[in-house]
Amino acid sequence: MSAWLASTMIVVPRGARPALPGSTEDSCSRTRHVLSGEVFWPPLFKRRRNRGILIIGVDAVSDVDGDGNVHTLPLSDAMVVERDGTLWLAHTGHGCLTDITDFSGVADKLRSVLPPRRYRRAFGLP
Repeated sequence: MSAWLASTMIVVPRGARPALPGSTEDSCSRTRHVLSGEVFWPPLFKRRRNRGILIIGVDAVSDVDGDGNVHTLPLSDAMVVERDGTLWLAHTGHGCLTDITDFSGVADKLRSVLPPRRYRRAFGLP
């Protein structure tokens, strides 16, 4: 199995730790620099479990977690996937995947700034 892992990218949600022999972890870098742009917050009733914010700037998107860690990706590398009521922001250059379902109004904003091919609706198999 480890022979094919050398050329395979497996994307998992942040925090997931799959136990695959021969695999290595390569995650996106995090900073403390917050870009300027339109800020999206989770609704008040969801802020206990999600204290982060999402910022959509002119050419990038930043996900700021509750501890102030910032993950920024260029809009040119962003893709949004809706599946089973969950909204995922994917960084196609690094393979990062972030659940952005909790952020009010973000779907409409991302749909307006991304090309149609970068906003997809996935359907599960029966």
